[in-house]
Amino acid sequence: MCRSSSVYQCKGYRPLSSLSIGILGIGDIGHRIAEVCNTLGMTVWGVSRTQVPEEKAVLINVGRGSLLSDKTIIEAIRKGWILGAILDVFEVEPLPPDSELWKMPEVIVTPHSSALASQLR
Repeated sequence: MCRSSSVYQCKGYRPLSSLSIGILGIGDIGHRIAEVCNTLGMTVWGVSRTQVPEEKAVLINVGRGSLLSDKTIIEAIRKGWILGAILDVFEVEPLPPDSELWKMPEVIVTPHSSALASQLR
C-alpha cells in the first residue's frame, strides 16, 4: 500500500514476474488471461477443480457467477483459506448493495466487464 508523507513509500508490492497464477477453466477469457500473464513474466498453470494450491491464493472469478456462491467466498476469506478475491461475476447480478462482499477490504468488485477482454485482441 502506498502512503503519502511528502514522499510516497510503497510496501507490500511484488513484481508480477515473481507471481504465479492458476487458472480454472481455459475458455476464451481464461486463455486470454493466461496469454497476458505469460507475457508479463508470470508463471501460469491450469487448475482442475480437485487440485488444491500449496500456497494461499487470491481467487479471481471472471467466468461464471454460479461457479462459487458468495457465501462460500466470504467464508473462505474469513477462515483464511484464500487471501482475497477479485470478482467480476456473482450469483445474483448486479451484486446487491447489501452484499457482505462490498464491505470486505480483501475483495475487489468489477462491473461484469471481463467479457470485454475479447475486444483487446
